[in-house]
Amino acid sequence: MGSQSEDRREQGKVAEGSLARLAKGPAAKYVGFALLLAWHYALWFVPHAFVQTELLDERVTVSWLLNLGATVLFLFLIALLLGRKRHLSSYRWLAWAAPALTTAATLALCLAPFSFTAPGVAYALSFFLGATEAVMWILWGERYACVKANFSIKHIGTVFGFTLLACVGTTLLLPPVAATAFVALLPLASGGLLVLARRDGTCSFPALLPKHAAGGGFKSMAVVCAISFVASFASYFLAAVIPWEVLPTEVSSFTFGILGGAVLMLAIAGICIASKDKVNIFKLYPWLLVFEIVAFSLFLADKALYFPSFVAAVGISSIFEILLIMYFGILMSKGYSTPAMA
Repeated sequence: MGSQSEDRREQGKVAEGSLARLAKGPAAKYVGFALLLAWHYALWFVPHAFVQTELLDERVTVSWLLNLGATVLFLFLIALLLGRKRHLSSYRWLAWAAPALTTAATLALCLAPFSFTAPGVAYALSFFLGATEAVMWILWGERYACVKANFSIKHIGTVFGFTLLACVGTTLLLPPVAATAFVALLPLASGGLLVLARRDGTCSFPALLPKHAAGGGFKSMAVVCAISFVASFASYFLAAVIPWEVLPTEVSSFTFGILGGAVLMLAIAGICIASKDKVNIFKLYPWLLVFEIVAFSLFLADKALYFPSFVAAVGISSIFEILLIMYFGILMSKGYSTPAMA
């Protein structure tokens, strides 16, 4: 019996060691954050993630907007409270508390019969999810700052593309309750990888540049944000004006839009891997704008082309989000801002 126990402990250590190596590999270290992004897309873009109501029910739409607004609000509040010297990862219990609370709130929002019967409950849960999601975003950002992640397009593009395809695709294929359970487990998986990755003890953050030296970086941030805002607004506007009822996949078209974005991200990563030159993020922006023009052209050309236009619009908006994550990650690693502010 004692020998069997020792063997099991050894097997457990080997498995844990393998997961730890996975959590900090050159490309695989991005899996944890990709799972968090996949959770958001699977929750709000797959029709049967909500067992109690339809995806395009007004109450779900309001819940999604509240979730987005709360995430932004808490990101700013936490960054302001932390300032330039403190870090959220100092509170080590958050690495397991935030994922656990995110999972519990996701299950309550999607499965509880009373969640949308009394919309206030759904709105409160969505707002709460914004807070836990913001905490997880910052914790992952601080982790990447400590390990000096370079946010390479070929690494993060490949990982994000495959993770979104796998997670969102699996959610689409699973029956309703199983799909909800799968989505709810994604934050736990993300948090588990974060806890494992942090066991290497690496906690040295990049030295922050003086405020006067970082001024140029903030100007660049403002320009990139403005371009991304206008382009993303146009993408969501196009998706909003195309009547989903006439699309062949109806409400599932939103899911296929995210899957289309994942495929496009993989294509970009593939081009970067095949190319001998290091591809700059800024070089991708004009191409995304070209794709967006193509999407509008398809919409204006013929009603039969509404579906590819819709998929392109939703997919391009998700690509802008991933590129912004990469851009701010690079500025963070160079000391232009704290991980929380980035």
